[in-house]
Amino acid sequence: DIEQYIDNIDSIMLRYKLKSMKSRIFTTKEKTKEYIKSHEKNLKWHIARIYRVRNELIHEAALTQEIEGITSNLRYYLVFVINQMIVYFANANSEREISIDDFYNEYYMIKTKISKDLNVKNLLAVPLEQDLLR
Repeated sequence: DIEQYIDNIDSIMLRYKLKSMKSRIFTTKEKTKEYIKSHEKNLKWHIARIYRVRNELIHEAALTQEIEGITSNLRYYLVFVINQMIVYFANANSEREISIDDFYNEYYMIKTKISKDLNVKNLLAVPLEQDLLR
């Protein structure tokens, strides 16, 4: 039950965000699919923007007004991915060597599973570690 899941979250802000998302996004599969597609598009756009600013800095030595916000976003993305990797590799129980490709493939398979069968259970099953995000 998504209501019970939300109520068991310690962070008041995260609980509030999830309740508002539930009422706006998780009412129908189409709305959920539209939200995920929009989020992915915005994330790709934002990473491309960070890369453009990086190129301006490196090649033209241009300073922009938005550099502080962009570096903050980049730091958040980096810490998020590294946090996910640390927990993934720490929990990996395998006879063979685990590589970064295994990490990316795992999340690619999760994304594929969600797009094939879009339901709240699959969304909540995505491993999300927030221990180092501070």
